[in-house]
Amino acid sequence: GDTWKYLVPTSEPNAAWRGTGFDDSSWSLGQGGIGFADGDDGTVIGSATSVFMRKSFMLQDIETVMEVLLHMDFDDGFVAYLNGVEIGRGNVGFIGVPPAFDQLASGSHEANGYQGIPIDLYNVVSSVWQSALIEGENVLAVQVHNADPFSSDLTGNAWLSMRFATNDI
Repeated sequence: GDTWKYLVPTSEPNAAWRGTGFDDSSWSLGQGGIGFADGDDGTVIGSATSVFMRKSFMLQDIETVMEVLLHMDFDDGFVAYLNGVEIGRGNVGFIGVPPAFDQLASGSHEANGYQGIPIDLYNVVSSVWQSALIEGENVLAVQVHNADPFSSDLTGNAWLSMRFATNDI
């Protein structure tokens, strides 16, 4: 339900969109999830092959982060990036290779949340998030892809959760 910046691309966006420092001021603003049909989207877009989403967040003390989890409700495929570093992928392309804006997902995957089914959970490898997180502004970027250009629906809804160490005993 947070506010995201998003783009329904008609051409390949600048690769810098995945990381910090990218100027997303021309992108649309909308409540997550973003997509169309099924009634599970906070922001409804028109029919699309893909949607690209960005959410900035502040982190003051990275030394206290103990674990990072990505929760992703999607239809049909996605790739998620933390400050430009891939942290999760489902049903599209090959690990480490960003899919083109018009690449189709490799198969159908229905969003789970609106059906009352637990959404997919990705435990981000500690060496990956430790190299990606920075103190200050961070960016979670997600690209969501349909399996068919004439698909009846598309959903992208992401949550990034962190477990922090405390001094409480």
